[in-house]
Amino acid sequence: MKSNRFLSFFLPAAWLVLVSCQTDSKKKSPTDTPVSGTIQIAVDEAFTPIMLPEITAFQGHYPKARIVARYVSQEKAFDLLLKDSVRMVVASRSFNQAEKDYFKSITISPKSLKIATDAIGVVLHKSNSDTLFTLNRLRDILTRPGLNWKSLSGKGKETMPELVLDKEGSSNFSSLLQQLNMKESDIKIKKVFTGGDREVINYVNQHPEAIGFMGVGWISDPDDPTQTRFRNGIRVAHLMSDSVAALMAKDPALFDESYFQPLQAYLAQGFYPLVRDVYVSSREARSGLATGFTAWLASDKGQRIILKAGLLPATMPVRIVKIKKDNDLTD
Repeated sequence: MKSNRFLSFFLPAAWLVLVSCQTDSKKKSPTDTPVSGTIQIAVDEAFTPIMLPEITAFQGHYPKARIVARYVSQEKAFDLLLKDSVRMVVASRSFNQAEKDYFKSITISPKSLKIATDAIGVVLHKSNSDTLFTLNRLRDILTRPGLNWKSLSGKGKETMPELVLDKEGSSNFSSLLQQLNMKESDIKIKKVFTGGDREVINYVNQHPEAIGFMGVGWISDPDDPTQTRFRNGIRVAHLMSDSVAALMAKDPALFDESYFQPLQAYLAQGFYPLVRDVYVSSREARSGLATGFTAWLASDKGQRIILKAGLLPATMPVRIVKIKKDNDLTD
């Protein structure tokens, strides 16, 4: 009788211990490899046109792998990474010092890798005849509320420019301020936040006074029919860097072409001024699916997708060719 009572107590207790050990083991054992399993990642919305085909191609090559992407703002992406809600981030920056300190405090060594150089495109309404801008002129447009389009060149309409961006605090906005060496408080004209790069194009297409800033990946793929439709309603401005403007002031004869669109050849040669790098940042402490996807993005196949999208790949050579003056992102 005592034996039965002992067994009736011992067996359930032993089962609970066994299940507990198995549960702990399951928690600790990895569920993904570099080419299989499922992970969540966060992607800066500006890079949606690049990452969609990258994920599709990777999963097609490795059918046991599944990348679940969350397309959010850059700062939201890093917030998700810090909270361990995603394994990796694709954004226009790597880790800042505060983020590095946090990971150090929890004994994780995060990793970042540059995979491309992107550009910020300046888009205008189809009717806007002002398409050539020095960076100083862009600064004037954003900081001098009394300027209208006609006062800039004598060709435009007597309407005040409106600054159009995707979201407040987005990488497009922060990169623009950084490249123009400005603070948000310096901007004195009306700001319109549309919610996304796609919406920037739609807004500019309907408002002749608008000047929009957006990731060039949304308009630079010549084989994407959606992008072709977008480009039909806008114009992409040509920009001159401060350094070229300074040299031209000394000797204009040095340059037969001084304003440049965000085309790959001009990104590679450093002629287009509004550029930023694209990074993959991971908190993965082992060789898992985030590591495998990062390796794919840096591989020949991954870099060719970036090349096709109109960005400058980071780890493969780009053939520089002479671009005809009538080669334009918009007709």
